Amino acid sequence: FVGAEITDPDFKMSCWTYNVICVCSMFLLCTGYTVYVGVVIDGDWLVLVQSACQAGAAIQGSAKLFCVLMYRKYLLEVWDFLHFTYESYENQGPNYKKALQDALKFLITSVKGFGLVHLSAHLACIIFPAAYYALYSERLMVMQFLVPGLDPKTIMGYWILTVLHTTCIVCGFFGNFAADMYIFVFIANAPLVKNILKCKLEDLDTKLEALNGQSILREDVHEDMVAIVNWHKKYL
Repeated sequence: FVGAEITDPDFKMSCWTYNVICVCSMFLLCTGYTVYVGVVIDGDWLVLVQSACQAGAAIQGSAKLFCVLMYRKYLLEVWDFLHFTYESYENQGPNYKKALQDALKFLITSVKGFGLVHLSAHLACIIFPAAYYALYSERLMVMQFLVPGLDPKTIMGYWILTVLHTTCIVCGFFGNFAADMYIFVFIANAPLVKNILKCKLEDLDTKLEALNGQSILREDVHEDMVAIVNWHKKYL
């Protein structure tokens, strides 16, 4: 939806990507215009606070998009490592399978929770002006930025701005949520690596107990220990 499907091996910047970049740029430029109109023309310094409330989200979204596109190579390395981990250890034994299932349950629950928070916040931005108008017959803008040539005091200008603001809110919801989930997937799987490392050490402990002083298996144990260290270093 935002043109940043970086996990696709054939990913290239599409018209969706450029559209999102244009929307972010337009928002920042219009915010600057809004501050100019409010401070210089109307002498209302409160507009600085009003504009800053939502400008932060646009700056944050632009930074996330920039980082995802610029550092796609490193994100793909982590993504491939996680994909390999799930694929490789799914059939390694019940302990590994339980670690993978626990990680997936935690990830799914967290994604749903974050999605609900994002959705509630963005819906509130859209619903509150509509509810306020229905109760008090007073028009409030969904977002605090103006567009040159559109007067929010006129009916036509207000509704055009409302449609534009709502579009930005919807794009911001999908963009910020997707970017947050990219980052969160990597962070949320840190306990998975710890649990798999624990399973590896338990397997090694079992082999050491079975060794019971025999020298024939010591080379195998040494190889297992080196493999564990190398696997852990790869994640770090």
